[in-house]
Amino acid sequence: MTLLFLVPVGRSAAGSQSVEEKTVLDHLRDYIQQALSGQWQYSCTENILRIENKHEVVLTKRSSGENARRWDLRKSTKKSATYEYRLRLKGRKITEKRLAPSADNELLYEAKDTGTIFPYQNQNIVANPMEYLSRLTRGGTEYQVKGREILDKVEAWAVRFSSKINVSGRESVLSGKLWVHPETGAVLRMSLEPGSWSFFELDNIPKEYAEIPSLGHPSLRRSLSWTADFEAGNGGIRYPSHIEIREEYLSPGGEQLEANSWTISYGQFQFVSGVSSRAADPLSPLLMKASAYCDRLKSIALQYICDEHIVRTTYLYDVKKYVKGQEFGATGLPQKRWVLKRKTTREILYDYQLLKKNEQLVEKRAALTVDGKKWSKSENPPNILPYQAQYIVYGPVGFLSAYWQTRFDYFEQDSENMNGRSAVVFISQPNSFREENSVYGKLWVEDKTGAVLRIDWDPESIDFFRSDETPAAFGGLDKQLIWSAYFEVEKNGIFFPSRQEIREEYVGPKGETVIADVWTITYENYKFFTVGTDVEIKK
Repeated sequence: MTLLFLVPVGRSAAGSQSVEEKTVLDHLRDYIQQALSGQWQYSCTENILRIENKHEVVLTKRSSGENARRWDLRKSTKKSATYEYRLRLKGRKITEKRLAPSADNELLYEAKDTGTIFPYQNQNIVANPMEYLSRLTRGGTEYQVKGREILDKVEAWAVRFSSKINVSGRESVLSGKLWVHPETGAVLRMSLEPGSWSFFELDNIPKEYAEIPSLGHPSLRRSLSWTADFEAGNGGIRYPSHIEIREEYLSPGGEQLEANSWTISYGQFQFVSGVSSRAADPLSPLLMKASAYCDRLKSIALQYICDEHIVRTTYLYDVKKYVKGQEFGATGLPQKRWVLKRKTTREILYDYQLLKKNEQLVEKRAALTVDGKKWSKSENPPNILPYQAQYIVYGPVGFLSAYWQTRFDYFEQDSENMNGRSAVVFISQPNSFREENSVYGKLWVEDKTGAVLRIDWDPESIDFFRSDETPAAFGGLDKQLIWSAYFEVEKNGIFFPSRQEIREEYVGPKGETVIADVWTITYENYKFFTVGTDVEIKK
């Protein structure tokens, strides 16, 4: 079940506002904008306690002789778990990861089988509080200041919010309450109203709360409450420190039964410094130049050939175990170390041709040499590059054309020197969830022309590549793909690919990186036959 949040940036509910209330909402919007854009990353401990109450249905008779039922508590069970928890913001995208000790305590690994401890994990009921705050910035949110309240001996403004959402094609409303610092606008607490989960209340009611047709008793209604507290963190931003979730069942007669409760607490925060970035102005002259450059790139007729040289280097390891005195949350646990045993290299040289005329694109490759030897066979050579990007010359278009600029948010970093050319670095993020063109990353855009000189795809946006299982040697590590493309060959104001660098690596819980494969693709000896304006600009 996926939550899709709709409409424009939050607005205050209809009605008159005092100057003070308007100031509070301005501070709140500014704070959320600051906290949920740019880059930050931290790790901490996450402790989860789940209390599960099982009830037994007891059939009774009222004094009137009518059949009735009541629920007696039969069993109360506690479950707990501790994880190393990591949260990261890049642009507007928030990602979280949980790491837990493996069964033999060899290594921390990504905790994916958490269904017994997390409530309704497969239905996105427990989302990170920072993610909820982020969604409030994306629109359809109405705010209403309700007054001042004392929260843990601190005076705060209580602000109610209501936001339209779409859940699996059904419209719903996410509503709740924020407690806001009167001076900074920082969110101190966030509470979601039970009504926010109306799409879920009637699904999968457990047997003890189900309807009893023979007695004419309806099923109870599930009600879910959710509250998160935020504590001061890094750079003036407050991060989640405590979450309380309660699952209750309510009868029309006012009976209230608590089935489950979860307490999630966070501590031992460690912050990682990120590169400073700021939201880019959508009307930035440089973004407009980049749009014009991409639209020109789309419109021209192209025909060229070049040498495409692919080199693959594979690294092979021996896995060693060792014991270190102090590890995260434990002492003397065995750990792994990867010792390079040997590396192998393969290479293929292709004659590469690209032809574009009107709306037709043709890309052809013919093998010239394989591992340094002439290839004269009729069949294709062995495939040493499992990752392939078609029409790489048009890579900038999917990020910065006029059409796609309305579908991305951009965050600007400082300028860098790219082979004597000054380029501004932008981070791109999709501004809505979509299947089409969902990749994102960093772009180096030349100051003077708006030409794209380099693209780095974010590893998390291309994790759909090669979804095969992790090799046994890298068990417990997370696979990621590092992919960069450079555009350094210029012809008539258009920049063509000069090289690609692709690296498949495995990352451990402490950030240790083990490189598995590296591919370098270079493009040389260009021969241009056509680089000229030809067709009408389209999407």
